[in-house]
Amino acid sequence: MAKLFRSLLILAALSSACLFGQTTVASSTIQDSTGQVWFGGSYTISFTPAPGFQGPYYYQGALFNPQLYQGAFDGSGHFSITLPSNNYITPSGSQWQFVLCSQTTAPCSQLKRTVTGASEDFTSDFSTNVTPPVFPAVGIVAYGYSTAEVKPIPGVGGFFFNVTTDCQNVWTGSAWYPNCGSSGIVDITATLPIVVTPSPILTIGNISCPSCTSSKRECEPVWGGSGSSFALQSGDDAIANRSCLNNLGATAQITSVNCSSDIGSNTTEVDPIFTGTILHICTVPLVCGSSDAYSTSCIILNSAYTSGSSIDPGMTGTLTGTSIHMVVTYTVPVL
Repeated sequence: MAKLFRSLLILAALSSACLFGQTTVASSTIQDSTGQVWFGGSYTISFTPAPGFQGPYYYQGALFNPQLYQGAFDGSGHFSITLPSNNYITPSGSQWQFVLCSQTTAPCSQLKRTVTGASEDFTSDFSTNVTPPVFPAVGIVAYGYSTAEVKPIPGVGGFFFNVTTDCQNVWTGSAWYPNCGSSGIVDITATLPIVVTPSPILTIGNISCPSCTSSKRECEPVWGGSGSSFALQSGDDAIANRSCLNNLGATAQITSVNCSSDIGSNTTEVDPIFTGTILHICTVPLVCGSSDAYSTSCIILNSAYTSGSSIDPGMTGTLTGTSIHMVVTYTVPVL
């Protein structure tokens, strides 16, 4: 009996060691090429199939249904996550896509990496290859680590929230000043010129309409896959080009773009543009939601939806699933 018990203990230990070897602790402390530590940032990690093969994939002998990993960097810009090792996922050639976001309104960085071994430290790799944040000061939706990240310099009164000092930074025309309110550090409201902002006047055609209000509307381009078993293929979204024609005779304002995919752990993205232009509606491509759930909206880069404009969906990323549903929400002036 004692010999059998020892054998069972040895078998359990070997099984644990084998399982441990099939996962990798991936970690990184991110400090970009300008020396800025990405404290308070966030990450999203998704499975990327091998080029030309969408699946199925297997892990530890079972059908692999990869999950989406999300989290935040700590105060030192560090994160650590346990992932299935790519060398235990079959067929071979898969990777993991790391979407790394600073605590700013600048675009995130996207890096695809193979993850193997008991642990991998990507500190040097990620710190070298992420793009240092740069963002415009566009009021309450702008925030970042320092004034050096603000480009272009705004007009007088332009501001952003500085996450390093927990203060609003305001441009006076010649310098940035911290406006920390009740903290008593600096309050420059008395030194800035008083700017009176009139109520917005909506325009219909060539007619200004002070009494108009706005109405929310949606457009929903949908497209399917043309590959084997209806798998999405590059160019399938072309059938939805020139969608969402604005024939209202007025400029609308796009407020959000969301999208969904019919597959779990989706990696398909959309990067919509106004037809016939290079104007991207989203700041960065938007990863569609999985299992028919809708993603949160991208950050809108170009919102002016002029009369006569239409939209091309711009499917990109690693294509998964058999259909994509995109929702463009916008407001229009009404009498």
